[in-house]
Amino acid sequence: MTTDEKRRILYAALLRYSPEASSLRNRALDRFVLVALLGSSKSIPMTVSQIQDVTVLAPKSLGLRTDVIEETLGRLVDSKRVEQAKNLHEQEYFLTELGLRHTDEASQSASQIFQPVLNRMLQDSAGLFSVRDGETVCRTFITECFARFGHQIASAVAGDVDADCSMSRTHINSAFNTAIESVSLSDEAIESLRSRCNRFIHSPEPADRELRFKLVQSYYVI
Repeated sequence: MTTDEKRRILYAALLRYSPEASSLRNRALDRFVLVALLGSSKSIPMTVSQIQDVTVLAPKSLGLRTDVIEETLGRLVDSKRVEQAKNLHEQEYFLTELGLRHTDEASQSASQIFQPVLNRMLQDSAGLFSVRDGETVCRTFITECFARFGHQIASAVAGDVDADCSMSRTHINSAFNTAIESVSLSDEAIESLRSRCNRFIHSPEPADRELRFKLVQSYYVI
């Protein structure tokens, strides 16, 4: 085992087991499960298995383990952000008003992180596509990249020059094709957005670097 491999294992163990890191881990899990519960309500509660399905971020991901979800739901119920539905046959949960308020605050915070990057990516695009479609494609592309090959991006952010080579054009194109599925665009608009998205991956712009760094932090915690 190389030194780098040992270091990665120790970092992973630190986030999982260290008392100093447990608070960070719990906060991340709380946020993760709250987001998974978006759309739930007293009349439309979600089972643990439904929550687990939502936490699968990539085709090869297993999502959060059932015991981790149940442990997290226990904390969320205690803090009044989630309520357990009264169902005798199966455990079901839904967001309370407090939980929904917390997810709204998190959404606003995330938007503030993304917005400077989206503004730069969509410069000089008037007439090609709407701002809404452009933001949808760019935001989806960025999140798809981290879900599909976040480890390579994380390695590149950490200074691993060889990591850039492992982010293949096929992977990047696959993420982009997923990003444009929900919008109707002309061929010219698609190629313009493809170029803008590709530039983000290696962009030296401070706002782009800051977003990649923050997403890398989230990737490793998750």
